[in-house]
Amino acid sequence: MDRISKKFKQLKDKKKALSIFLTLGFPNLKMTEKLVLALEESGADLFEIGMPFSDPIADGPAIQQSSEIALKNGVEWKHLIQLGKNLRKKTDVPLILMSYSNPLYHKGWNKSAKDLKTAGFDGVILPDLIPEENEEAKNAFTKYDLSLVHLVAPTSGEARVKRITKECSGFVYTVSVTGVTGARKELPVKEVSNFLKIVKKNSSLPVLLGFGISKPEQLSNFQEADGFIIGSALVEILLQKKEDALLIEEAKKFINSFAKSRFIV
Repeated sequence: MDRISKKFKQLKDKKKALSIFLTLGFPNLKMTEKLVLALEESGADLFEIGMPFSDPIADGPAIQQSSEIALKNGVEWKHLIQLGKNLRKKTDVPLILMSYSNPLYHKGWNKSAKDLKTAGFDGVILPDLIPEENEEAKNAFTKYDLSLVHLVAPTSGEARVKRITKECSGFVYTVSVTGVTGARKELPVKEVSNFLKIVKKNSSLPVLLGFGISKPEQLSNFQEADGFIIGSALVEILLQKKEDALLIEEAKKFINSFAKSRFIV
């Protein structure tokens, strides 16, 4: 059983999954590895490692800023692969690359998939890859036993949701609201819950809710979800100009607050 499936099986009927987004090389390369290990201790179940990209279409201001910093730090593909190899010596936590199609297409789908598998990654999230154009990528990821996670958004009708979820493996990334990533004080509970029900109806995979999750209190509003993705709210903490050790402690405290609030009721 692959690491993603194994993790969800362990959590089933006990806890909601917590998937944590971190930008590779932000605040610096050493910190990315340290944060994965520290936040796993604080209750994180999966990690989405964002490959910094100069022309994102789904990232809000916080993640864009983190990517700009990472790119200035000289982050490259080789650093992603080394991160995976380093982490696999210390943890079995599921690792998923979150990127855009261009860098992987440019490198070659098969080469990208082989590199990721060798480094110990378990899957890929590509926000700009649509099912109608994913055959070559899907074949490469399938060949190397990597999950391919697609996003479904509230603008998708049920037929579209069914089409997208059919192409997913690992889990389904469900977007809470239209727009880009970013911590939001409030989410439209009824609308999000209804959309989650539609996604659950059309997929047997775990359904994770992302975009806008910023407070532990929000988790209890969306019992339909199998887990939650924490990204921008954590990035905002890491954007503070503090020493690495202090940032890690604040990040651990923040994620632990979600870990204590994600029990199934």
